[in-house]
Amino acid sequence: ISWGHTTHENYYAKFQPLPSPQLKLSYNNNSGKNDRILFVSTSNFYVHPRYTNMRSFEESCLRVKDTFLFLKNLKKKYLNYILYKDSAKGHFSEKKIFQKKFDSIQFSNELPEKYMLNSKLVILNNHSTFFLKSLAANAPTLLFCKKDIWGLTKKAQKLYYNLYQAGILYYDPKLAANKISSIWGNVNDWWNSKKVQE
Repeated sequence: ISWGHTTHENYYAKFQPLPSPQLKLSYNNNSGKNDRILFVSTSNFYVHPRYTNMRSFEESCLRVKDTFLFLKNLKKKYLNYILYKDSAKGHFSEKKIFQKKFDSIQFSNELPEKYMLNSKLVILNNHSTFFLKSLAANAPTLLFCKKDIWGLTKKAQKLYYNLYQAGILYYDPKLAANKISSIWGNVNDWWNSKKVQE
């Protein structure tokens, strides 16, 4: 059973594509109800888990460093709007680091789905299921991450290139921070533009 795909270039299988029920969530087109920026991070590991090849210590360090650069380059007023959700799973959290460096950021221990549909903007620092949920709900979403940090199929590479061209995906955290300043006054207009929606 797959999460939507019927073929995969690395595997031969008889796939049964079933969508996640959570993809039925629908963004409510928040028009000024609040200025919350939901920032969703992920788990960090000291050692390479045996069950996966996507969360190494090196990848965790790069992500925490890029997140710091993103927050440092964000205009101070936007830091006040951030609700930061890290992952309780894993070996360490960046929460303690960022609490000391950015005291205006709020942190949440609740599931990010609780806030996704009524936040002005969703930001992620990692390829994750939550990134796909946010896109599927059509919530205004930005992702910044290192290029080629994960191995992507050829089909996925094309999709991620389209996300990059649309200004949803960034490989430079500073550019992602600058994007917020350029769209903040009209997030919904930007998100609902033809290029982004395609």
